[in-house]
Amino acid sequence: MLQAKGYTVLARRYRVRGGEVDLIAADADGVLAFVEVKARAIGADALAAVGARQRARIVTGALTYIAETPERAASPLRFDVIAV
Repeated sequence: MLQAKGYTVLARRYRVRGGEVDLIAADADGVLAFVEVKARAIGADALAAVGARQRARIVTGALTYIAETPERAASPLRFDVIAV
């Protein structure tokens, strides 16, 4: 799905102590996307399904990934939710 849109998938199911990210990808401009994937029929429901605790786990995962990959430390980043 993301690869067809020009993204390079860097990690799947990235898990660390206190954090997790479903997908980590980079777009053609080098922007890092930390992606939460939700199985939902309606996109708005997917976003609502990501609560405060889960958002904190995603941020922890993202910060750990950046710390472990110093070559990506200066990359712009964003957080996405994808409904499938």
